[in-house]
Amino acid sequence: LLDELRFELEFFLRMQASDGGVFFKVTPGHWDGFVTPTDSDVMQKRYIMGKSTTSTLNFAGALAQAHRVFKAAGGIENESFATRCLAASLRAYRWALENPAVEWPHNTEGSGGYGDEHVEDEFFWARAMLYRELGGEGFPYAAETPEERLMQDMEKNPVEPGLSWRDTQNFGWIALALNDATAPAAVKLREKARAAIVNAAEAIIALQRDDAYSLSIRKFMWGSNGEIANHALTLLVAYSWTRDRRYRDAAVELVNFIYGRNPVNVSFVTGSAWSSPVFPHHRICHSDGIVDPIPGLLVGGINSDRQDMHRKPQYPNELPGFSYTDERCSFASNETAINWNAPLTAVLAMLRSL
Repeated sequence: LLDELRFELEFFLRMQASDGGVFFKVTPGHWDGFVTPTDSDVMQKRYIMGKSTTSTLNFAGALAQAHRVFKAAGGIENESFATRCLAASLRAYRWALENPAVEWPHNTEGSGGYGDEHVEDEFFWARAMLYRELGGEGFPYAAETPEERLMQDMEKNPVEPGLSWRDTQNFGWIALALNDATAPAAVKLREKARAAIVNAAEAIIALQRDDAYSLSIRKFMWGSNGEIANHALTLLVAYSWTRDRRYRDAAVELVNFIYGRNPVNVSFVTGSAWSSPVFPHHRICHSDGIVDPIPGLLVGGINSDRQDMHRKPQYPNELPGFSYTDERCSFASNETAINWNAPLTAVLAMLRSL
């Protein structure tokens, strides 16, 4: 697992410019067909695009967490990599302070736009992660103390039921809630963060209680499985210190939905069951010369907006809850994404540890 994380992080580190800013994305000139990356490299150019404030702050938060993970792993090589990650995180944070409103690249010719007009949540995430690693020392804040700054961040960025690629403040809340520092100021932040996350967990419980299928969402949107997994993550984070079994049991209900107890009777993770997707909207799966898809990929799932109707997918019927089809063309319901796999991975690991 550490090797896989490091592979991702090394790519991330290569996206940081010498001034500390981080490029938003690598993209082809136009959308690829279902071809291998090697074939794509032959057919068209790659472009490095950015830099942006949000991508730089995402980097700062993630690399601060990487410092914590690799330092705890022990060994000279891991500790050296941890130090490198923390230094990169600090450079990124300083760049963002000096460049607080650099927009994302608006080019969408070969990849998604992922526009984000709000940077406050990313600033909160980065600050909370660095505070957890440094205890408020060693990196620049405004004139107020780190704790005062974080209190302001909390007021501006309330806890959401779950994370999304755009709204990342829950990372900040979780970092503070799980901070084991004993300084009085850190304890005060931890207590405030835990109370807020418990309130979010209770809201999820209430939504499930009022739903005939024990779901915590009220609409099947693009990536509904990712939102469901993120709700389960919030519940299990709250469970980690409350030991309230309602949170654990509610999280299991949501995992059950993902793995087959749903209107379309599909286990939405490739390779996990007889009903799993065979034709995910995933370029490598359809270009690697292997019949079966790569196992372990969570597809987006039921999406009542059906933005891919021009591709003629064969949805089972018109009802919102049946807006899923296992077809390669159905990018609205059958694509995969790392930010959906991530919360599910965390939830499964947490349940396993119980």
